[in-house]
Amino acid sequence: MDRYRSFRHLVKRVYAEPLRWDKMKDLVADVRVTAKQIRGDLSGFLCFLDETVKKYFSNGDFNAKLDL
Repeated sequence: MDRYRSFRHLVKRVYAEPLRWDKMKDLVADVRVTAKQIRGDLSGFLCFLDETVKKYFSNGDFNAKLDL
């Protein structure tokens, strides 16, 4: 992910440096694998949130304290 963040930083800041394919090609080649990993991580996090909501708010008390 750090390589993608570095690339995003470069593009977002619009430096005058031209994009270099030799630095980008590995990112492009790995993008599907990285996207799959991100989807898996997000899915796991959403499951965690869902279980937390069910556990702590099943009685409708939205003011209950979370004891994480």
